[in-house]
Amino acid sequence: MEQEIAKIKKFKLECKNCETQIIIDTHNSIKNCPVCGLKFYDNLESPFENLHEQILLINKNKNVKVYFVCEEKEVI
Repeated sequence: MEQEIAKIKKFKLECKNCETQIIIDTHNSIKNCPVCGLKFYDNLESPFENLHEQILLINKNKNVKVYFVCEEKEVI
């Protein structure tokens, strides 16, 4: 499966501790699980803060389309 980066608006996260699923907008960030409190990242800054800025930079370039290519996973 591939998705044009300009169309990516949200990220889905899943806590490995309690399996809580969290969906956030690309311009938001989350550092801890809201259910069990597990800290997601060792550093003080969420990588999603930088990723959002990079997506904005990529989308400003009109000479190329960028796609994320993902392995499709069957949902049961």
